[in-house]
Amino acid sequence: MSFFLITSVAASSTTLYAIYFFSKEIKSDSLAQMRQSMQVAQLVYHTQMERVADIAHFISSDETLQSLSFFGIQQKINSRLQQIQEGHPSIAQILVISGRNKRLLGSAEKNTYTCLATEGTGEDTKDEAQDKNGEHPLFASVMQQARPHSATELITCGEQSLLGIVAAAPFFRETLGKEVFGVVLVRYILNENTALVEKINHLLGVNVLISHQSQTINQYLLAQSTPPQISASVKTVLQQRGFDEMADIRPGGQLAAHQVLKNSLGKQIGVLSLSVPADEFVQVSNQAMFRLIGIMLICIVLATLLGYFMAHNILTPIEYLQRGVKRLTSGDLSHVFTWQRDDELGILAQAFNSMAKQLNGFVNVLKDTIDTLTRAGNALSAEKDLNNLLEIFVKEARSITHADTGILYTLSAGALQFRIMQSASQEVFARNTSANLGYDGIPLSKAAHQLSIYAAKHQRRVYVAAGQKIAPDGTPMPENLAAHETGHEAMLVVPMLDRSHQTIGVLQLINPEHGKHHEQEPFSENQIEIVSALASQAAVAVENALSYEKIQTQNMAFQRFVPTEFLTFLGKTEIEDIQVGDASVQHMSVLFSDIRAFTSLSEDLPPEQAFLFLNDYLKWIGPGIVQSGGFIDKYIGDAIMALFCGEKITSADDAVAGAINMLSRLQNFNQMREKEGKFPVNIGIGIHTGALTLGTIGFEGRLESTVIGDTVNLAARVESLTKHYGIYFGITSDTLQALKHPDKLLIRELDTVQVQGKETANTVYEVFNHDPEMLKNTKLKTLAAYNKAQKLYKSQQWVAALSAFEQLAQQLPEDRVIQLYCERCQHYQQHPPAPDWNGITRLAAK
Repeated sequence: MSFFLITSVAASSTTLYAIYFFSKEIKSDSLAQMRQSMQVAQLVYHTQMERVADIAHFISSDETLQSLSFFGIQQKINSRLQQIQEGHPSIAQILVISGRNKRLLGSAEKNTYTCLATEGTGEDTKDEAQDKNGEHPLFASVMQQARPHSATELITCGEQSLLGIVAAAPFFRETLGKEVFGVVLVRYILNENTALVEKINHLLGVNVLISHQSQTINQYLLAQSTPPQISASVKTVLQQRGFDEMADIRPGGQLAAHQVLKNSLGKQIGVLSLSVPADEFVQVSNQAMFRLIGIMLICIVLATLLGYFMAHNILTPIEYLQRGVKRLTSGDLSHVFTWQRDDELGILAQAFNSMAKQLNGFVNVLKDTIDTLTRAGNALSAEKDLNNLLEIFVKEARSITHADTGILYTLSAGALQFRIMQSASQEVFARNTSANLGYDGIPLSKAAHQLSIYAAKHQRRVYVAAGQKIAPDGTPMPENLAAHETGHEAMLVVPMLDRSHQTIGVLQLINPEHGKHHEQEPFSENQIEIVSALASQAAVAVENALSYEKIQTQNMAFQRFVPTEFLTFLGKTEIEDIQVGDASVQHMSVLFSDIRAFTSLSEDLPPEQAFLFLNDYLKWIGPGIVQSGGFIDKYIGDAIMALFCGEKITSADDAVAGAINMLSRLQNFNQMREKEGKFPVNIGIGIHTGALTLGTIGFEGRLESTVIGDTVNLAARVESLTKHYGIYFGITSDTLQALKHPDKLLIRELDTVQVQGKETANTVYEVFNHDPEMLKNTKLKTLAAYNKAQKLYKSQQWVAALSAFEQLAQQLPEDRVIQLYCERCQHYQQHPPAPDWNGITRLAAK
């Protein structure tokens, strides 16, 4: 008896102290949690203030609005502000105010708050922060400091109090310095805009309340039908001028935290309150108390039994039990107690056997669930194509539930749109085209008895089986839902919710089957939970896939302005990695092309037609460069500058192939124009090969990719020489020497020239592979005679050279090159060159 009393007193004292200690710790932890929640809520609130300030700054940076405001065109200012406000639906009002006379230049506001009309148009509002002269402190701060400001302000509209975030940003006018000539005032009203409190609720899962005095401005409640019971009044919190918290941990009690909101003058104008029901903490405390009391009783009973049976050799079976328990706790759930006793220890042994069996089954189910979700999650996260991702989701969901049919809808434009159908019994596996299956978009406004619409709107899974009229969670289903006429044994509808808890789609699973004979079976709770978890994973994967598609689209858009080859040469993988001054030295071939007499052609066309003509021309010509391994660096009016790095053969071979491809495409382009009764187009192409520097120029606000070096300049000069010599296509000797297959080209030497600004001369060659067929054949036929005449010219045998060129002119009367050589021979006969003449032609013009 004494052993029993001592054990009882010790166990009771320990239990009471433990209950007191745990209750105290629960209260302390709960208050710390509320303080942390309030810090997060304040951070979200200040982030919203910064976002409103950013919007004000964005509006003040609008150059069109700045121009209209500077000239005071109120009607157009109002129109522009309306356009801007359409892009920012959360903003209640935008004002543009003159910086000098504080005159209202324009405004835009929503219809929700008619009392927010501006002065001069029936304004009857006043901010609590306005001073005795009626000047808004944000307006004064912006005028003095010339930068955006934001604050929480209380706006009085007659008898109505509106609490909002007000931001102001300056307009600048560039004079000798930056002069503020106007202010943009933006109001974000909290009274009916629940986005802010919803965001805080989404992050923290608490009741959120914004108040002024005893008036509730905005709230978001965990249970919409039950308002939070905040015992501390708003008026008391305002008088305390700071933070307040309270904990009423009892049934029906609550935890609450209050933070004063101040305006730009430091005046307390409102309170941000957070609260959560204390029932959860009470439940935890009660559970701990009951468990401790239970443990106390067990300890007393075991201690009494131990004292009573100690003399009866009870230590041996206890040791046996201990060994078995250790095996169970070490993970050997297959261990079974084989010791047979009819006493409490025997019952305990059987209980351990039952517990081990249940744990073993639970672990196996849990392992299968984790393996299934892991496998499906990996498959979903690895897939980037949206259609394939959705097909994987439907397939995995059908596999988990053994469903015969799976149908997936995605929510778009307020309607459920058919995306995927997989049906084993009907042998239908289709996607995308709802017209082929008779599925049309189902608007959410349709009657609520539609299961998918109900699941999408209420964000709840719906399970309807034969004779079953309750949801899996035990909530009674509406009669019109339970009485659906689907013709199926069982249907499970699961909504897909994204990270922001918005519905993006709905999955229908129909007729689960089991066994070889396809017997119908109901969906198990485990299957429903797994599919629900899989739906969440799929929703995240869909978001990722959409983000990936958006990034790919953006990258493709960037590539239209900055070639990916340019990024490669700079050692960059993304366009945002490029910095001012990035450069790289490369050995490449540079191609310049230009339309002959484009200036005179464009003068005969209206500007719109000239623009359309140029784009039509570039659309035909540009692909020829890309197909040959080059990329277009820039367009210079009607001229094209392209670079070749030797992607296919060598940079020279690729560049020449690209030029020939351009001339071939030009021929097709002219044939099309001739059919349309339009004039043909001629171009000139010049190529030079050598070292150049690729890099970026400009400043942080405006960058441009470019290439510089003598190689670029000489390629441009060669293109200009094609006009002088009357040819289509010219290359330099450096390009000719770099060719791997020069034998495939028809080439004749033009001249050795020294262009203006260059100290060295370079020999220029004509490539006439793509000349008109008759002209090409004649040039090829007379090539040997042409080379001989050039040799006589370079050896200063003017009479013989002139005779040879005149004979060639009879066969090629339109050849500008031969005409030039005839003129030079005649000139040198009358005015012989200097004794050190080496055959170089010096050109004065670029």
